[in-house]
Amino acid sequence: MMAAVVVIALTLAACSDTAGVDAGAATPRSSGSPDSSPADAPERSALDGVYQAHLTAADAVDLGLSGRVRQDIADTFWTMNLSYEYAQMHYSHVQGQGFCCDGFIGDFEVDGRTVVFADPGGDITLRWRKEGERVVFTMVDDAMAGEDRAVDEYVFTSSPWTKSSS
Repeated sequence: MMAAVVVIALTLAACSDTAGVDAGAATPRSSGSPDSSPADAPERSALDGVYQAHLTAADAVDLGLSGRVRQDIADTFWTMNLSYEYAQMHYSHVQGQGFCCDGFIGDFEVDGRTVVFADPGGDITLRWRKEGERVVFTMVDDAMAGEDRAVDEYVFTSSPWTKSSS
């Protein structure tokens, strides 16, 4: 999953002008065919909401991420929007300045204290727990290997995610 982040980050490493990107904009998602009934619509999960995290360079170093990856995504400000089985993650190098790069866009499913992010490169399974308005993730399984897996671990687990809105 996060291999896409690395590719995007590497190709957009020079993105410093993040103005003009609407941080609150979410991609509309259809809940099914026009003939779908409300009973067919996805349900809100215990994790639905908008979360923020600041991922530090120190955490990237602790995980052994390469200098190239640290340069692109370390010390970044992330926003994760989880809504009705659809996840969208973006990040910026400057807090409060919109977003320059996509981190993940796709489906997620919550089953008890486990959440699975569905990615074309393979699913990412995390355990989660709430601490007030914060959510802490722990890596359970990741289809990625090597540095791609380390990037996923860095993004999801190196910092708690603080809920900023429902």
